[in-house]
Amino acid sequence: MIEALSEAVNDIFGTFGVSPKCSDATKLEPHIIEKSFCVVIGIVDGGGDRKGVLSFEFDKPFVLGLLAAMMPGIDVHVESEMGISAISEIANMVTGKLLTKLNFAGMTTPPTGVIGQNMKGLLNTTYAYKIIYHWQNGSMAVTLSLI
Repeated sequence: MIEALSEAVNDIFGTFGVSPKCSDATKLEPHIIEKSFCVVIGIVDGGGDRKGVLSFEFDKPFVLGLLAAMMPGIDVHVESEMGISAISEIANMVTGKLLTKLNFAGMTTPPTGVIGQNMKGLLNTTYAYKIIYHWQNGSMAVTLSLI
């Protein structure tokens, strides 16, 4: 599952010419978010038997580089409606690609983008797998937890 997640990130980000370097996945408990820009997507399979959360946490340098790659020549502010929408959409695209790779006949909730300072949130009390990506001068963490 973690390999499929990493492939989904690389596939989608690659369409924008972005090739972040990732670390090995780490197992943690519980599923916590801690960066200043987060996108959270809930996952439910068709029968409702499996549920989970996929979170994308970005620092500002990563988001700025990603927005520039997604929309070259357009100055998009991270906190703007367009900035939040664009980053939420790329998270949604990665999630869709992951579900396709896993043959997960399920659905996702609309992505929720959250911006703040010194944030910390508990998304799931079960274990989660986190992969850290580094690109340019920033980082992104993608974390998956399933019940």
